Amino acid sequence: HALEMALANELEQIGQMEIKLEHETLLLDEDTKILAKLKSDKKAVETRNKMLHRTKVRFKREQAYTLHPLLKNEFKDAIEVDDELIKGHLKPLKDRSSSLWDPEQDHELCEIKRSISSHLRSIEKNTKVMDNIVSKVEEAEKSLIQLMMKARDD
Repeated sequence: HALEMALANELEQIGQMEIKLEHETLLLDEDTKILAKLKSDKKAVETRNKMLHRTKVRFKREQAYTLHPLLKNEFKDAIEVDDELIKGHLKPLKDRSSSLWDPEQDHELCEIKRSISSHLRSIEKNTKVMDNIVSKVEEAEKSLIQLMMKARDD
């Protein structure tokens, strides 16, 4: 009879362990999805940063541009803000341990996700204005070069 009781207890413990394993497997699946989304967000930020950086380098190379100093400063700040975003928010995620955790209860992670989303929206909003200005400056440059060539030919 004592053996049956011990066996029943063992079976109960095994059942509880199976339930816990199922729960942790679900958490792992959620964590994997969240990690994939964070990697995707990081890639989006890095792609945007590369585009901004390439444009910045192009501006530096083309000394013929005479951008208004305020415009130059605004453009430089957009690049630096983007660099800081990657350094400040995405590097800590690389160091995270591979242990299971409940992402909904991880307030730090939720805060980082909110912050990244907010910064991405802000950067997108701010750079849309810059994109328009850059295209207008390019149009003005083409017109100016045409006028200068025409004046030289006349």
